[in-house]
Amino acid sequence: MELIKAIILGIVQGATDFLPVSSSGHLVLGSHILGFQEQGIVFDVLLHLGTLVSVVAVFRQELSTMAKVPFLWMLNKLDDKGRHYLLWDLYVVVATIPAVFVGPFYKEQIEKMFTSVTVVCFMLIVTGLMMITAQFITDRSRPVNGARAFLMG
Repeated sequence: MELIKAIILGIVQGATDFLPVSSSGHLVLGSHILGFQEQGIVFDVLLHLGTLVSVVAVFRQELSTMAKVPFLWMLNKLDDKGRHYLLWDLYVVVATIPAVFVGPFYKEQIEKMFTSVTVVCFMLIVTGLMMITAQFITDRSRPVNGARAFLMG
C-alpha cells in the first residue's frame, strides 16, 4: 500500500513540477490526503532527483551549451549565441543568491511551514493570487537583467 502512495506522489510531483505552482506544496497536500506518514527527506530528495533527471534529459543540449560558454568566454571564442547563453548563466547564478543567503537563516521556519497543511494551503492561494496579479501588472516586453534575476530568486 505504501508503494502505491509513493507512486501517486511521484505522479503529483511529475505533473506539478513544470507548472507555475509549488510541487512541494502539492506533495505536502497529497501526503496528507493519502495519509502518508512523514516520508522523510530522502523520499522528497528522490522525487526531486527524478525531476532533475527529466529536466537534464529534455534540456541536455541547452545545458551543455550553458556549461561550455564560460570556458569559451575565457578563451575569447564566443559568438553572439554564446554571449546569450553566458548572460543566462549569469542570471542563474544571480537568481540563486537569495536562496543561498536566506535558506540557512530561515531553515527551521521553512521546514515548519512545509509540515503545516494550513500554511501550505494558504501559501498556495497567495502564490496563485500573485501569479494572477502579475499577468496584469508585469511588463513582459522588458528583458531579464541582473536585478530582475535577483528578484526572481
